Amino acid sequence: MKVGPRSVATVPAPPQPTQAGATVKAKQPDDVYGSQKVHALMDSTLRAEQGGGERPKPQMTAGPGVRAFAAAKQTQAAAGVTVHALLDEPSDPACRITRTDVAQGHATPDVRSEVDQRTLVEGKGTLVLNGVRQSIAPGDMVLLPKGTRFSFEADAGAPLRLWSVGSPGQSSAEPAPMTRPAGVLSEEPGKEFFVGEGVLILERANSAADPAVGFDRCRAPAGITTALHRLKIDERYLITRGEGTMQLGDQQVHVKAGDVVLIPRGVPQRITAGEGGVDFYSVTTPRFLVDDYDKHLEDAVVDPKKYDGLAGPLAAVEAKIHAAAP
Repeated sequence: MKVGPRSVATVPAPPQPTQAGATVKAKQPDDVYGSQKVHALMDSTLRAEQGGGERPKPQMTAGPGVRAFAAAKQTQAAAGVTVHALLDEPSDPACRITRTDVAQGHATPDVRSEVDQRTLVEGKGTLVLNGVRQSIAPGDMVLLPKGTRFSFEADAGAPLRLWSVGSPGQSSAEPAPMTRPAGVLSEEPGKEFFVGEGVLILERANSAADPAVGFDRCRAPAGITTALHRLKIDERYLITRGEGTMQLGDQQVHVKAGDVVLIPRGVPQRITAGEGGVDFYSVTTPRFLVDDYDKHLEDAVVDPKKYDGLAGPLAAVEAKIHAAAP
């Protein structure tokens, strides 16, 4: 059964400058998530499920840093199928991240999921879910609750790339299982919205029925350095396209596709998009709620000479970034 996509609330248009070239008043640091109006900008039917579900405590003990794709352990799961362990370590027991590359015309083994997991599809192919075959397309997210039987098959004309996030850190002391049914959530690019943190966001999974993990697709256009901020929960950036520079506390680290950035709660963070921008998934444990935004430290920055326009007209983007709180 294919799970229908969840809708995202319409985001009001950002305020415009009063005149061309006018300087827009900067907000106070705490204003970015400090009002109901700004909360509404981040809201959706997924994030509106604020009150339900158990929220496991963050479990990351690793320090801030990057797990480079080049250092990932590789396993040959079957002919034409390579699994890259991007994140699988005791210092982050709440989250396991892998990338599976399936060559054209090949298929992953038919297995049962050992843990709750969510798999993002890059490419076209076929999903065999509990014995039922269905087509999958770029941007689909496959929900695989523990015990689900599944396999992926790449089309004969193109390979598949599968980004999977599992939550193996569940225990009887902190129960937070996925109660959503197995199925597919299709991507709806038209529901992407720009926020003053400096990124375009498309929500993929943030539900009380899956409280252990939150998922947002984020895109930082070329020319943007996002706002310096920190969260009360653990976060990871799964870089899927492009490159950029991460600031993690006092560190400056270059990142590119396939890398995973570890951001323990409380660590100041921001990313500067490289040429061509950078796409990544924000993976939080537990799922993100608006109150988990701990502190806004510095506004986002746009370099007009490098800005590629993907978030809209420059004046509107700058106004959204520097919008004063109501």
